[in-house]
Amino acid sequence: MKPTPGRRLHLITWGVVAALLAGLAVAVAVLLWHTRADALDVAEARVTRFAAGAEAGMNRTLLSFDVLLAHTEELLALRARDRAGLDVAAADTLLRGVARQNLLLRYVALLDARGAVLASSASTGELDGVELPEGFLAAALAPAVATLSVSQPVVSPTSSERVLYMARQLRMGDGTPLLVVAQVPTEALVAVLMQGLEVPDMEVTLERTQGVLLLGVEAPQGTVERQERAAPALQEGSADDGVHAWQASARLSGKPAMVVARPLIYPDLWATVSLPRDAALAGWRQEALTVLFGALLFAATVVAAGSVVALYLRRMHSARRVVARSKATLDQALEAMVSGFVLLDAQRCVVQWNLRFEEMFPWLVSTIGEGVPFRRVLETTVHYHLPGASAEEKRAWVEERLQQQCTPRGGVEQLLPNGHYVQITERATADGGVVIIYHDVTDLRLATAEVEHLAFYDQLTGLPNRRLLLDQLGDASASAVRTGTHGAVLFIDLDHFKTLNRPLKKCFSNASGTLSAKTRAAQTRLRSDCNGPSGRFAGPPAHFGRTYPWAHA
Repeated sequence: MKPTPGRRLHLITWGVVAALLAGLAVAVAVLLWHTRADALDVAEARVTRFAAGAEAGMNRTLLSFDVLLAHTEELLALRARDRAGLDVAAADTLLRGVARQNLLLRYVALLDARGAVLASSASTGELDGVELPEGFLAAALAPAVATLSVSQPVVSPTSSERVLYMARQLRMGDGTPLLVVAQVPTEALVAVLMQGLEVPDMEVTLERTQGVLLLGVEAPQGTVERQERAAPALQEGSADDGVHAWQASARLSGKPAMVVARPLIYPDLWATVSLPRDAALAGWRQEALTVLFGALLFAATVVAAGSVVALYLRRMHSARRVVARSKATLDQALEAMVSGFVLLDAQRCVVQWNLRFEEMFPWLVSTIGEGVPFRRVLETTVHYHLPGASAEEKRAWVEERLQQQCTPRGGVEQLLPNGHYVQITERATADGGVVIIYHDVTDLRLATAEVEHLAFYDQLTGLPNRRLLLDQLGDASASAVRTGTHGAVLFIDLDHFKTLNRPLKKCFSNASGTLSAKTRAAQTRLRSDCNGPSGRFAGPPAHFGRTYPWAHA
């Protein structure tokens, strides 16, 4: 079923609202998607920079430990001595000097292959022995090439703090293997790993390739005290480029995160930085909530505007229907009028007319139309009203009619070519237009003529009656006084006029030859001969009067 105009406007309005809301939803979704991608890119760059800094810091620190421990072999001149020739007191003094060169070190000790302390930077009696993590001594002495080894974190028996041991293999002149060990608090290495910054949303670790955690910092910036594997093992293949994936799991919390792993210069050691995705998108979520709130507010405004427009259109449609019904009623009323109707605007152009006008002026059917200047209508109809007039007379008639419209004061009677009389009434409207009513007064004119004939002429003879005759005599007397002339009046009395007229009327009815007709013929002849009025003065009996022209005395 075809929708009504009001329903169609309603559907169009809400269709536009739906399209705007859909466009708004798409725009907001695209905006949030791009801003989310930008937030993740910014976070990735931030994590990458931080991981590079942590890598550089740990490399510098471990290298300084390695160089310092390697220097003890030359400092103690171990290559030139055997174990029996080691001066313990001098070695202790030298090791205290070594420990003082790096503030991160608690102490430095020289151990033999069984783990016994040969020399130490600690004060006498302060260090009874070095409790290394299980298996660390053998692992540190195992490499064929001396390198720095890092132990698992343990609790120091002397300070009760978590520490790491840095160890490097040394050899004496007789080939006896020794191990120089330095104790480092994990808190000191955490400061190096965090580069002195407070980053509450990142997880930073120092771990082995297989995922064994050496030390780690988990938000909110707390040192993780566990030694189990932090996460799946780091692959050797990632040693060059690192691991970059937002789908990875954070090394400590296991949350979906961006993980950047950097291999250190020492084998089996990695520095990793993990940024949970939730933390990376925290700022974006705030922005997204603001954007969504603004979008919802705009959507509510669009819906409210759509409701207002729909209500306005509904009212406009209702008003148009009322106007259409009123116009239809007006058109019906105009078509039912017995008079012609024309409405002109302020510019004297046709606005509306009815069918009766076209019936009165059939020659204007092809000319009249909405917006047609009324001058053109007059220029067309003047040829039918004044068929024999000159062009100047016709132009003057048109101008006179237009001038009458400028100051409409009443009616104008006009004789149509078909013999009908039309009374034209023009009235100005409030907006400067003109309403013209064309009323056919032909019947009225005929009735008026008949009433006038009945009032001034005798019904029996058709001659002027007593009233008209006396008026004519009064006019003649006034004229005589005015002109100084004389005249005469002839009275004729016919006895039994009706008695004679009735049979004669029946006799001559078919040929209109009644005595009255004869009398009218005689009256016409007398008027032509004497040029004076005549009529029936009274009756019965019939008295006829006749005036004769006045002559000068």
